[in-house]
Amino acid sequence: GSTDETRALARYVPGVTLLPFDSEGTWAQAMDAGRQLATAPLVLFLSPETRLGPGAVARAMDRFAADTTTGAVGGMIVDAGGAIAQAGGILWRDGGVHDYQRGASPLAPEANFLRQVDFCSPVFLLLRADLLNYLNGFDRACAEGYETVDLCLRAPPTGLRVLYDPAVLVFYDGEDVRPSGAGPHFLEKHAELLSQRHEAGGPVQLQARHTGRTPRRLLFIEDTVPLRRTGSGFVRSNDILRVMARLGIAVTVYPMLGCDHDPAQVFGDMPDTAEVMHNRDASGLKAFLTARAGYYDTVWVARAHNLARVRPFLEDSRIAARIILDTEALEPRRLSERARLEGAEYDFEAAMAELAATADICAAVAAVTDAELVLLGGRGLNMLMTIGHMIVPRPTPAPFARRSGMLFVGAVHKADSPNMDSLVWFVDHVLPLVEAELGWQTRLTIAGYVAPGVDMSRFEGHPRVTLRGEVADLQPLYNSHRVFIAPTRYAAGVPYKVLEAAAFGLPVVATDLLAAELGWTSGQQILAVPVGDAAGFAASVVALHRDEAAWDRQRQAALARLESDHGEAGFEAAVAGILGVARPR
Repeated sequence: GSTDETRALARYVPGVTLLPFDSEGTWAQAMDAGRQLATAPLVLFLSPETRLGPGAVARAMDRFAADTTTGAVGGMIVDAGGAIAQAGGILWRDGGVHDYQRGASPLAPEANFLRQVDFCSPVFLLLRADLLNYLNGFDRACAEGYETVDLCLRAPPTGLRVLYDPAVLVFYDGEDVRPSGAGPHFLEKHAELLSQRHEAGGPVQLQARHTGRTPRRLLFIEDTVPLRRTGSGFVRSNDILRVMARLGIAVTVYPMLGCDHDPAQVFGDMPDTAEVMHNRDASGLKAFLTARAGYYDTVWVARAHNLARVRPFLEDSRIAARIILDTEALEPRRLSERARLEGAEYDFEAAMAELAATADICAAVAAVTDAELVLLGGRGLNMLMTIGHMIVPRPTPAPFARRSGMLFVGAVHKADSPNMDSLVWFVDHVLPLVEAELGWQTRLTIAGYVAPGVDMSRFEGHPRVTLRGEVADLQPLYNSHRVFIAPTRYAAGVPYKVLEAAAFGLPVVATDLLAAELGWTSGQQILAVPVGDAAGFAASVVALHRDEAAWDRQRQAALARLESDHGEAGFEAAVAGILGVARPR
């Protein structure tokens, strides 16, 4: 290229060497000349009008380190007006090309997930040097602009993929990035491959945006985007999504209640291959399903109340997908426990019958515990399975003597939620009894996500309570406290907060309700106290706070139980089993 072009590249690549040509050459000639002189394992092609986003090259290089089947990586190209110029390229049957999501916002959900594509623009293209050399570089007989398309199409037969990665952000100040006119050489060379491509235009873009082996396509419907920080069953949903990604399933996440979180948090906490509709909610679901009729093989609905809302749309014959209900936790069980505490009437059997009637369109139904699976049994539902929680033990190292105080970690999504109820009961009825025994050592730290509008002020002025709110890294809290409390008085499903505390090596005092849900034995993996027994709860907290030997025995027993009951392999097998897909080796 010209001296000006070389100087532009030198802004990003130290040690760039000017290669003078005797006469004006084509872009492909210039790139091939550079390719033959390259000695690094990766070769980066850049346009002189390209400006790199933060960490663009490093993120692209990470793809090669993460997956040995990666042959080339391109990124999200943003034009001078701030819109997407290309989010991966699509090749049509007639040889024409399409810049996916051209003109859309860089935050568009449809553009923000990793996938295999037909080609990426040479505005930014990072390739394996050995692949380039094996393919003998660019085919200069191709029409101008199609040299890169041709090169990318020749990669998959070698076993290597061309990936579009939205984390690789580049800005392009030049003219249109699309080539024009495939030319007879390209059309003849790729005639067989072109015959397998889609006809141009319309909704077919959804299918065409993925290339290579056609992935299973799954729509995942949840209350909101299941970020780990929000707790309340969303950690489990997040883990399920991560397993689906490892299984090679193309997942779209749709939040019924919308998403209040920053897009950076959303994209950072979701599998990078998941399409996350962070800007949608239930009001747009019908139109969304209509626009994508026939696209999804499977619809996964988390929580029975969501199935009740979406069932009318899913019964539309155009959806034609296998429907799976993940109950997450049986709401009738939770409401029944709450009614008992309040002395109110609640018809548990009628509620379960209504749930079963809603779920009769499902090909499979998942429960979070074997006990809840039993409650679902005998109601005419298809393929009942248990999918519990997955958690990896990572015990904190601080010894007993260097720890003090009590810790509660849990999300509070509503003022009448089980977590809020348990905190109010504990602070009002149990904490004074603990203080009478431990005196100045009495300290309760409350941490966890609090939804907007939830008033926690009743705890703010308490001399023995510290409100931490949402904490990005909980490890220091688990490492400094001596006892974890879980005073839940009504609940359903599995108490993830207890599993997490045990995984961090912090012994737990909980109600017998939670111990029963876990199947743990009081005095071994947990100290369990009857619901409502304030004196018993306080005595258990004090005993565990004072007895180092008992503290250590319970810590080790709980860690061992986690290993056996909540391992990654069993969790992945359960998800794969209900989906009917093979696990990767």
